[in-house]
Amino acid sequence: MVGTPIEAKHANPKLKRWGWRISDSLRRFFADFDRFGVIVNGWAAVKDSAWRLQELKGTRLRTFDNDKPKQGRRYDLFYNQHRVGSLEITDTSGYTTQEPRVWANVLIRDARVIPLDEVSRFLTSIGTLLSAGTGNDYAEARRNIETALTQAHWTKRSAGQGASAEVVVEVSFLGSAATYIKLRER
Repeated sequence: MVGTPIEAKHANPKLKRWGWRISDSLRRFFADFDRFGVIVNGWAAVKDSAWRLQELKGTRLRTFDNDKPKQGRRYDLFYNQHRVGSLEITDTSGYTTQEPRVWANVLIRDARVIPLDEVSRFLTSIGTLLSAGTGNDYAEARRNIETALTQAHWTKRSAGQGASAEVVVEVSFLGSAATYIKLRER
């Protein structure tokens, strides 16, 4: 996928009241992550790459395995001009700006045409922003990335040359978004 990155056009999503109320944790998370897509796209680790995030208007998360509806921030992932996946982020219970623990899911639907080292760099960047609060969180994020990339590598390899097998990379993160919060405060 040769080309230039998209010029992201971020939506401005609004929380919707489902059930009783919107928690203070979710409100604080939403306020803290109001510029996440802009900051990620301008961050040196992503800015000079083919990757871009573009925030979506909807807040209902689709990649989390929950029985109850959950809200969060949703982004389309682009590799140059091609939409290749999604990123969803939400708060954990008790989220505060001082303790910004979040859940995130990254899904790259067809990594077959993207060099896996570029996928790795992008995922590592997202992992750094969303799970680098403690060594344990980041180590778990790295293990999740390595597992997903190993599976993608074997799928690519077993498909053989010229095959059209879809290569899906899916990674979940749980951790402190302290690195992102520090960038946001600058």
